[in-house]
Amino acid sequence: MIRVENVSKRFGGVVAVDGCSLEVASGSMTGLIGPNGAGKTTLFNLIAGFFPPSSGRITLDGRDVTGRRTDQLFHLGLVRTFQIPHEFSRMTVLENLLVVPAGQSGERLLNGLLAWGRIREQEATVRARAQEVLDSCA
Repeated sequence: MIRVENVSKRFGGVVAVDGCSLEVASGSMTGLIGPNGAGKTTLFNLIAGFFPPSSGRITLDGRDVTGRRTDQLFHLGLVRTFQIPHEFSRMTVLENLLVVPAGQSGERLLNGLLAWGRIREQEATVRARAQEVLDSCA
């Protein structure tokens, strides 16, 4: 699913990641460990598009995504999470998942009046997908 090939990142004279290669298979749970300063966060930021690698290649499902912006990667299904997530604390886990997909029809005021049928269909699709995500964690 994600392949990192010989990726490096330099910040001026500092080499933060040096020729890293790894592969994360679809459906797997993979951890990355190492001491402080080893480049773990920099690698995650490269994969997630926070900045481009100095060299190397990153692919997602066989598609070259090297240097793509975070918003472009989001639409391909790749998002970086942070160590301290900020959920909506008064909402359920399911409700939190329902707000994730960008560009939902219900985000536009006039659609609430003119396209309520489309909103209802889209919300049903988003709810079903969110439930699939929850079910996969059980």
